[in-house]
Amino acid sequence: MSIYKNKIIRHLLVIISVIFLFVAIYLLMGINYAVCDDTAMRNIASGAQTGTPDGHLVYIMYPLGWFMATLYKSIIILIGMVLFLLFYKLFVL
Repeated sequence: MSIYKNKIIRHLLVIISVIFLFVAIYLLMGINYAVCDDTAMRNIASGAQTGTPDGHLVYIMYPLGWFMATLYKSIIILIGMVLFLLFYKLFVL
């Protein structure tokens, strides 16, 4: 049983360290778009150009684009739910 717990602890440490490194790099460097098609792909995936998130991106296979668009949809739905709950609580109370 202790070997299993050690594996879980090691996996959690690896995941936490990778997340920490990503956050540190983001805070130190920020997001830097190198080519003009980077912003176009972001706008297509987020739905800024078409109104709805779409997975058909430039130079990227559809499964990855679909995954990115799904993340944008999830974020939009989550923000909408939070705003609804805030306003609902505000008007009901």
